[in-house]
Amino acid sequence: HKAIALSTSFTMLINFLFLCSILYVKMNGFSVVYLMKGLLKIITSTLLMSILVIYLKDLFQSQLNGNLLSQGTAMGIIILSSVLSYAGSLYLLKLNELLDLVNK
Repeated sequence: HKAIALSTSFTMLINFLFLCSILYVKMNGFSVVYLMKGLLKIITSTLLMSILVIYLKDLFQSQLNGNLLSQGTAMGIIILSSVLSYAGSLYLLKLNELLDLVNK
């Protein structure tokens, strides 16, 4: 299973780089700095969300080992919290694409 996931990820990365190079040539260039700023904001938000999920997993460990209802409730809280923290941190970091979506 791990080898398939790794090879799929690697193939997707190669495909992404190939398509980016074609797009760069077809558009006569695009702002790589703009894209890197957005990527840095996304990576920062992802790290913050990951830290929150790890903390919440430890906090709700007893519920995650409990019955089905307590497991579902704990997972729901963890998932909702992670989505809200990710979107909120991207909003606070002023990711332009998210701001465009919110302000429409």
